[in-house]
Amino acid sequence: MTCMAWPWSAKRFEESFGTVGKQENNVLVQIYTDDGICGVGEGCTLGPFYCGESQETVMGILANHLYPKVLEGEDPFNIDPIHHKMGRIVYGNTVAKAAVDYALHDIMGKALKIPLYKLLGGKFCDKIPIRGSVGIDTPENMGHKAEKLRKQGFTGIKMKVGLNPAEDIERVHAVRAATGSDTLIDVDVNGAYSPKDAIFVLKRIADCGNIIVEQPVNRDDLFGMALVRKAVREND
Repeated sequence: MTCMAWPWSAKRFEESFGTVGKQENNVLVQIYTDDGICGVGEGCTLGPFYCGESQETVMGILANHLYPKVLEGEDPFNIDPIHHKMGRIVYGNTVAKAAVDYALHDIMGKALKIPLYKLLGGKFCDKIPIRGSVGIDTPENMGHKAEKLRKQGFTGIKMKVGLNPAEDIERVHAVRAATGSDTLIDVDVNGAYSPKDAIFVLKRIADCGNIIVEQPVNRDDLFGMALVRKAVREND
């Protein structure tokens, strides 16, 4: 197999930890077999603060380690052995390894001339509901963007919050008012709240209904997460 990787830029997107797409970019990977089949994969880091990897590290790991020490000369159908070898050669770096995994699965589907789902256990449905994303903005603008996504066919909204707890309450209510009661809203804080702020916000958006909350406190603050879970229960 041969491997190529190159960067590409994403749109700017406001989250609690910064602007995604301003500096941190994805990596597209092409892996070619000796038979000329090309598998395409993508490594999405959102920057080193988010996952510990960046565009530069992904490309460096691929070019200097995963390709020459693992992929070259390997059978692309040996997914599990390849993952084992990648783990022995490189610790962590799951974004780079995922890009390889995607490309190898793409190769298998193309080589067998079958949809990839047949290699992953079969098809349970004909359509997959997906959520559209709304970055941090004014409540009014977030409501307008959410409404537009809903009209485009998205069945749920993933909205970013975390910069100002009081304003975030308004943001959630604005998105709910714009999308209707049936739309699932994923309120993604990206770990920006203290436990106290998380409890404050979650209790005041409970009336919006049909909501899930993602990473309300720092991912390493297990005690804080337990406090939030105890204070904000499903039936509150």
